[in-house]
Amino acid sequence: MNKDHPAGSRVNASVYLGVLFEDLFPGFTLKADLALRGLAQFGDRGRVDLGVGFEFDAAPLTVGLNLRARDIMDNLAPFTDFGGDIEVFGGDFGGGRVVTVDPYASFAINDKLWAGFDLGFYVGLGRAASSKNAMAVAFKPKLAYNFLGDGATDDPSNGMVFEYTLVYDFDDGEVVHNNFFIGYRWTF
Repeated sequence: MNKDHPAGSRVNASVYLGVLFEDLFPGFTLKADLALRGLAQFGDRGRVDLGVGFEFDAAPLTVGLNLRARDIMDNLAPFTDFGGDIEVFGGDFGGGRVVTVDPYASFAINDKLWAGFDLGFYVGLGRAASSKNAMAVAFKPKLAYNFLGDGATDDPSNGMVFEYTLVYDFDDGEVVHNNFFIGYRWTF
């Protein structure tokens, strides 16, 4: 029997519900979602995430904003075994309640070249011992090149992607992520 899990339970069940309204107005998309994670441990370890977002696509320019409240229950026992840490551009933000604001924009320069950036603002509002009361900001510019010239996106089926990620944690007063990524992809 595992002392960290009641009755030795290692079951992980999650429910995700989402709705997407495309072209409410020309080029405008609205989305919302609800995630219930770790249902087997829901009383003291589960997690509830709520999110809303919108996107406006006026090709070649796309802009959007995602808002999310993560782990709104902020349980006293951390939900770490099943993904309790919050991902912030590839890094952990600690357990507990987190509010995220993620604006983004992209521009298809032509059929081969695409440029975009994501910003992220994160506020940790945890009260549990494992939670982190913190603020962070993230910046991720991206550039993608499509060899075939049949439509530039951030994930070209034949091309290269360049991404730089910078995350500054105000609580610690330091840069916690500083990464450069180059990806190459070729499909037949």
